[in-house]
Amino acid sequence: MQKSDSQQLLGLIFVVCSAMADSTLPIFGKLAYANGLDPAVLLMLRNGFSFLILFGYLFIFNGRQALVISKASLGQGLVLIASEMAYLYSLKEVAANVATVIFYTYPILVAVLAATFFKERLSKAIVAGLALALSGIVLLSGVFGHSLAISPLGFLLDLLASTLFATFCLIGHKNVHRAGPLQLAATFSLVGMVVMGVLFPTHLLEIVSLNRAQLLIGLGTAICNNLFGIIFFLMALKKIGASKAALGCTLEPVLTLLLAFLVLGELLSTAEAVGVSLIIGSIILTFPRTQGQAGKVSP
Repeated sequence: MQKSDSQQLLGLIFVVCSAMADSTLPIFGKLAYANGLDPAVLLMLRNGFSFLILFGYLFIFNGRQALVISKASLGQGLVLIASEMAYLYSLKEVAANVATVIFYTYPILVAVLAATFFKERLSKAIVAGLALALSGIVLLSGVFGHSLAISPLGFLLDLLASTLFATFCLIGHKNVHRAGPLQLAATFSLVGMVVMGVLFPTHLLEIVSLNRAQLLIGLGTAICNNLFGIIFFLMALKKIGASKAALGCTLEPVLTLLLAFLVLGELLSTAEAVGVSLIIGSIILTFPRTQGQAGKVSP
């Protein structure tokens, strides 16, 4: 079905909101490490809190179905938690700037596969937007200013994380037309919580001994990243399709830098400023006033 201009605008708003929410993740990550939180425990808290919030809202208070139990939704949840784990553990092997460049190649994979399988139009604007966005990500990462020694394991883990998140986007391309974003997000949170509990059972005992600051960090990342980040992204997927939603997510590192400037007073370098401009330019180029460029969704 063709996307109207109003849907395009709504999709852009949703993807910007998702990027804004997810741009807080590095700050929560720094707070977590500073307060002695293991990544596995952080993911348990993130998924546990978000599941309790969504389940409480949907089922207890509104009497609505809280979960979507299907192969597609459960599979999408597994792919998401696997991507998050692969990315977190890749950071132990490669520098964050390198990991950023590798991970944000996923919009290219999404665009190519969405055009192949879902008949999304791979327009010149999208291709140019992808090129601008990737160039901006490279400049933001600062990889050209450092001597690179990339661990093969770290590279493979980050590439796996990128591929898995692209898969998450593509599965979601159809799932969002079958179930609501709140129910899908609750299902993903439950899947993530169960997977982390099975893989790291000893960490479950640590949760009862966490202090208030650690619990608040877990709650914060649950609200920002699992609730707002994922739900707004799913809403964007439904409005504008996988290619544009994935491209819009390249705003995340831009917003992270701006947040660091506003909150921490960190100044942008010239290369970072150019990178920000390129990514913003890619969004402007890809989201013009259209007459239904987003393509078609298979029924």
